[in-house]
Amino acid sequence: MADGTGQPLFRRILPSAYRLLPSVSLPTRPISARLSEAYNTRMAKKTDPAPAIELTCPCCQSRLTVDPQLAVVLAHVPPPRVAPDVNISDAGRILADQAQRREDKFRDSWEAERNKEDVLARKFEEALKKAKDQPVEKPLRDFDL
Repeated sequence: MADGTGQPLFRRILPSAYRLLPSVSLPTRPISARLSEAYNTRMAKKTDPAPAIELTCPCCQSRLTVDPQLAVVLAHVPPPRVAPDVNISDAGRILADQAQRREDKFRDSWEAERNKEDVLARKFEEALKKAKDQPVEKPLRDFDL
């Protein structure tokens, strides 16, 4: 940059190099001012925001609010839930079915828990047999890649 003499520093230090390239002219404004000006002039100017679009989803009938400029969903309103159509006379049967499903799930989890020790022992034996068959090698580390 220029100091008190009015000439740029490179012109005083290297006058012979400047005479060799007289067609080279350096800008006098700082680079930050030039970059910000170039950035601001090239960017698109937003005049006014486009209004949001209200849509209804064809699958679930929920209402969506979409911003067309950003291409994002701004708001989602789920559809109102409809109560299941159940007769009072079927309520006893439905409750009995639910109780039966609960009992079946409990019985399955009970059997799985009872056999858990045998399953884990069997898996350990298989892994041990597999480890004995394979040759011992140095483990591969991420650093070695």
